[in-house]
Amino acid sequence: MEVHAELVFYFKNNSGIHLIYNQDKKIPLTKPQRLANVVLSIEAIRGAQSEKAPFFPDALGPNFAIGHRIVSLHERNTQHRDDPERTITSYRLNMSDTKSKRNGLNSFEALLAGSLEKSNDLGRKQAYHIITNNCTNNIFNILDENISYNKNRGGKIDYSLIKQDIVDFVNKDLEAMMSFLEDMAAKNQNVIDAQTRELLRKYVVEHSLARASDIDMSKLSSPDNLMYQVPAFIDGHLRARGLLK
Repeated sequence: MEVHAELVFYFKNNSGIHLIYNQDKKIPLTKPQRLANVVLSIEAIRGAQSEKAPFFPDALGPNFAIGHRIVSLHERNTQHRDDPERTITSYRLNMSDTKSKRNGLNSFEALLAGSLEKSNDLGRKQAYHIITNNCTNNIFNILDENISYNKNRGGKIDYSLIKQDIVDFVNKDLEAMMSFLEDMAAKNQNVIDAQTRELLRKYVVEHSLARASDIDMSKLSSPDNLMYQVPAFIDGHLRARGLLK
C-alpha cells in the first residue's frame, strides 16, 4: 500500500527548464543542461535510521517525512524501471476550461510555478500522515491553489459528479477499510498518536455507520479529507474540476 503521487510536465520541443549550477564547486559542463520534461514527486520518505520501517501502520503517525521533489522524467522512469512491481495510473489533464490564478501566467505555467515553489519551500520539512498530510491531497492542494476550474460555472468544483462514486464506495468498501484501520490503531496504541486515533474514530462514525444516501458532500470538499487519497476517487475529483472530460 506504499504509494506516491506526482505531476508530470511535458514541454514543447526546444523549451523546458535550463539548469543553473550555483554550488560553490561548480560542475564543469560540456554543453548547456536542459530538462525537456520534469516531475513534481510527492513521497513518504523514511529516515536513514529506519529504512525498513513498515509503511503501515507507521504512516498513521508522524514517523516519515513527506518530500516535495522536482526530478527529471528520466530519473522518475529509472525509479519505475528499478521497481518491477510498481504499477502506475496516469491522467492527462485537460486545461482548456481552467484559468490561472497568477497574473501573467497561463494555467500550465501557474501549475509549474506553484510546484517549483512548493518543492523549494517545503522540501522535506513536514511529517507525512496518511490521512491529513499525504501525497494525493498535496497534489490537489497545488491544483486548487494555482488554477480555477470550469470557467463557465464561475470556477467552482462540481462535487456532485462524484456523489454516486462515494455512495457505492461506502456501501461496498468503506466500513471494512475503516474497521481495519481502527483495528491496526488499537493494536499499535503505543505508537499511534491520540489525534490520529480520534480521526479514525471520527471517520468510522461519520461514514461507515451513516446511511450512504445521506452523505453530506460538503464534508468531502477539502483535499485534507481521507476520500482524496483513496485511488477510486482520484479520477472523480479530477472530473469534478473539469480536468478530465
